[in-house]
Amino acid sequence: MNLFHQRTTRDQSETFRAWSDHFDRKFRERGARALPPGPPLSEPDRQRVGPSIAEFARGESSEARDFLAKSKAFAARQACPAFHEASVGFIREENVLHARVLLAYMERQGVAPVFSSWADAVFRWIRNLGDAAWSSRVLLCAEILAQLYYPALRLASACPVLRAVCDDVIADESEHIAFQSDRIACLDRHASLVIVREQQLVAAVVFGATAVVLWWGHRDVLRCRFRFVPYFCEAVERFARVSRQIEERREPEGPAAGVTPAAHAS
Repeated sequence: MNLFHQRTTRDQSETFRAWSDHFDRKFRERGARALPPGPPLSEPDRQRVGPSIAEFARGESSEARDFLAKSKAFAARQACPAFHEASVGFIREENVLHARVLLAYMERQGVAPVFSSWADAVFRWIRNLGDAAWSSRVLLCAEILAQLYYPALRLASACPVLRAVCDDVIADESEHIAFQSDRIACLDRHASLVIVREQQLVAAVVFGATAVVLWWGHRDVLRCRFRFVPYFCEAVERFARVSRQIEERREPEGPAAGVTPAAHAS
């Protein structure tokens, strides 16, 4: 093992150990938290946001077996167990702090869960098509779009409990974008530039298509904050900004190499 590989391995271990500890700490703080009491949704609000919340709860809940299997294999090859431990913490946060909370809110409001969805099935199929970096790129598309969806959902109802749930998820999604950016940057350092550029191009197409599908399926909620053109333009701008940040983090000596949760919060 040469000195360059020793340094990059040490840096990535420190970065993902920090993420793993961060996810563990958040789970201890919020994992057993119950929904606070609150009023029922008005019937117009329930009709507008209920099906949309159910669809998002379906998307947030996933065992992500393929994602975690690829994560475990990469961590073993690189002798970096923290990479996989952080990935497990991320999936646990999606399942417990997001999906379970949304499902609990739906149950309280009498909103039926969604057990199947063509959009969710296609998205998961696309996510599983490639390697670990590709899986993260597809997940990153969802995280970026969630940053547009949840603020709109917050405006779609005056229910204080739903607004509190949205506030938590909005903050979490910002961290998830930073985590996936670190994850992709780490994986890209071990891939050829040709593969990286191919994945970047296809991911941009997937992102654009996903943004359109999201608008079509959740337009009643998204229209509380956007019209389509401003929504799509903001989505593309956010995707481009995150893509630039990943490029910076991909360079081991770049200004954003080794970003940790604490550094992201600052």
